Amino acid sequence: MHTLTTGRLRFRKIEPTDLPNIKAFMSEPEAGKFLFFPPDIDKHAQAWVQRNVGRYESDGTSLYVVESKDDAKFLGQCGLIWQEVEGERHLEIGYHFLKENWGKGYASEAAKACRDHAFQNNMHPYLISIIHPYNLASQRVAIRNGMLPWKKATFKGTPVILYRIDRSSWEKKTTP
Repeated sequence: MHTLTTGRLRFRKIEPTDLPNIKAFMSEPEAGKFLFFPPDIDKHAQAWVQRNVGRYESDGTSLYVVESKDDAKFLGQCGLIWQEVEGERHLEIGYHFLKENWGKGYASEAAKACRDHAFQNNMHPYLISIIHPYNLASQRVAIRNGMLPWKKATFKGTPVILYRIDRSSWEKKTTP
């Protein structure tokens, strides 16, 4: 996935040099409102980078930096993450973008690229997005990605809605 591109976006692995951008994202009150970051942003951002780098090795995938193809500007993060929700393992499309990049279609474009990559490479028969019930913007991205609300759950102690798309639904929309 680290070589994935779209019309406007390029994905690459998160690196320690991305720490300032990760901290900037975590410091935005609106961007992190539904992610519940702890008060020590410096420590949490370092752990975030390390966790994602470790997932590349252990899971073969994780969140990736999403940057502009034009100028390599850091826009946010998106990727495929193995998550455990209520004792079940799921492959999630996760996306987090800097507030200045909201409303430009980047999250939808990146999420669709992740969806297509996962299904084209037979990574899992379905994909989910874990979304806070009040995070309407992320719910709209999931719907644009062909996902529908699947079920309510608790994730890391927080009530969430799992949005889901099955490979068979995706194939019906992509097959002529």
